[in-house]
This record gives sequence, C-alpha cells and structure tokens, in this order.
Amino acid sequence: MTAVCQNSPASLSLAPLLKAFKQFQKKSIDQIKARLDQLTKHSKKIDNNLYCRFCKHRITSLENTLEINGSVTHRFTNPSGNTYDITCFTMAQGCTQYGPSTMEHTWFSGYSWRHALCSGCYVHLGWFYQSSHDNFYGLIGNMLSGSS
Repeated sequence: MTAVCQNSPASLSLAPLLKAFKQFQKKSIDQIKARLDQLTKHSKKIDNNLYCRFCKHRITSLENTLEINGSVTHRFTNPSGNTYDITCFTMAQGCTQYGPSTMEHTWFSGYSWRHALCSGCYVHLGWFYQSSHDNFYGLIGNMLSGSS
C-alpha cells in the first residue's frame, strides 16, 4: 500500500481553487458589464433620418444620399429666378410624386422630373428625377430637418 503525503499536490483539493477562479471570473465579467453600461448610458443615439420641416413626417435618411454629376448637393436657379440648394437621395419613402413627368427646364441632363411632396402634409420638398436607367430624388435642403 502506498502512503500519500498530506502536503503533496495529489492531496490538494481542486474545489477551493475552482471556487476562487469562478468568483474572480464573475467579478471580472460584472466589472466589464458595469463599465460598458457606464459608457453606453451617456452615449446619444444618432438619428440619421431627415424629416419634413413642417409636419415632422420622416422623409429619408442621410444613408440614402447619392452622388450625381460628381456631387451630393447642387445649387440651381429655375426660370422664375428662385434658387434652390438640393441634396440627392436614392430614395425618399416619405415623399409622394406629383404631376406629369417633364424634360422641360430639367437640371439633370437626360432626366425628366416630377414634383416630390411630403406624403404627410403635401408641401413641396423637391423633385423626383427619372431616366431610362435610374432615378433619384433632389430634395430642397431647407425643407428638411434633423431629429423630429
């Protein structure tokens, strides 16, 4: 029969070591969670949506901006002398297209246009441009606002 020395590694119980490790692990996870909560509590959610300046209906998102003729924004003057700063968007779910499509006085060669109205209050927000290969919205910058 082989005698085992009381102080040998084989006689040590692993239970206290495992218990201590689990407590350390739990404490570390709790500290990490607390720190993440602290960091995210004060962070403000960014709203990339754009809304109708008048009725606050959601129109589109900054994620939908589109570069046309080398720029996302353009300044144009219509035949009546009104100047507009517009931004181009791939989509504007909050707009309703109105009126017949026309090529007359178009600001984008090869594109016909129709009015783009807010589908909430029907105020004029810009234009819907369409060609044989694609379409986009040109919306008047000062008709839109950030967070509603």
